[in-house]
Amino acid sequence: MILVIDTNIVLSGLLKNSKTRELLIAAPFKFIAPDTILSEIRKYKDLISKRAGLSEEEYETLFSLIIENIDTFSKEFYEDKLKEAEELINLKEETGDFPFLALALSVANNGIWTADKHFERQKKVKIWKTDELVNKLKKLFDNFGES
Repeated sequence: MILVIDTNIVLSGLLKNSKTRELLIAAPFKFIAPDTILSEIRKYKDLISKRAGLSEEEYETLFSLIIENIDTFSKEFYEDKLKEAEELINLKEETGDFPFLALALSVANNGIWTADKHFERQKKVKIWKTDELVNKLKKLFDNFGES
């Protein structure tokens, strides 16, 4: 399963030891994102470290564990879908979320993992919530080995 992963999911995984963090580090999914995700996350490093009670070394270790599971794509891969993404989400203000939907429209994937409700305004790309992914994994492993 290939999922476009939204920044808010990664931030959530960095902030709290949770199902989100477990999925980010150990789920058998392939995660992809626009390469802007790295700078978006980096700009919140100090805030995340403070709120999560992480030392700089702990933050960097956790950040590395999470990011190593995410393949990033430059703007050239999805640039021609940005306008369509804007129209599909239909927000009045500019948002950093357009590249995530544009990427989902540009490369083969199974949807976007996000907590942002405005992605649900469109119906072209499947939107996944964390609980749905946890339930999908439970079903997969419950059926593992059955023929």
